[in-house]
Parts: sequence; C-alpha cells; structure tokens
Amino acid sequence: NIINMSEELNIATLTEGVETAKQFEILYAMGCKLYQGYYFSKPVPLEERGIRCRRIRSRTGLTDMWSIRCRSTGVLI
Repeated sequence: NIINMSEELNIATLTEGVETAKQFEILYAMGCKLYQGYYFSKPVPLEERGIRCRRIRSRTGLTDMWSIRCRSTGVLI
C-alpha cells in the first residue's frame, strides 16, 4: 500500500480528512504516522492550539511529539 511504499522510500506522508474515530483506528493500524482532519480539530486560532493539542493527546493516546504537531490553522497529527 501507499503507506508501506512511502516508508520504503523514506518519504513522510500525511493522511488528510480523518473525520471519525474508526478512520483513525484503521489508519493507525495500517501504520500511518501523520494525520489531519476534523476528528482532531476544526481550524483554531493560534492562541488555542496548545489546549487543543493536549486534548488530542489525551483522546488518542498519542504522545510522541513527532506524531503530534499543532499549527495556527488547526491540528496536524
């Protein structure tokens, strides 16, 4: 699959459009490492990003900072 191929080529990939817990669980099981979508957060102002990241970490169990990055436009995981 595209996830394995990108890892073999040492290319970082981002899964966009994650909107449900089920989608996240499936993608996580497939080996995805970076996610973005409304399941995690709608776009938020810069001053709210720290709060959102803490909530996402507690909901998903992801704690690796390589897996979670916050941006002024929303959350990238």
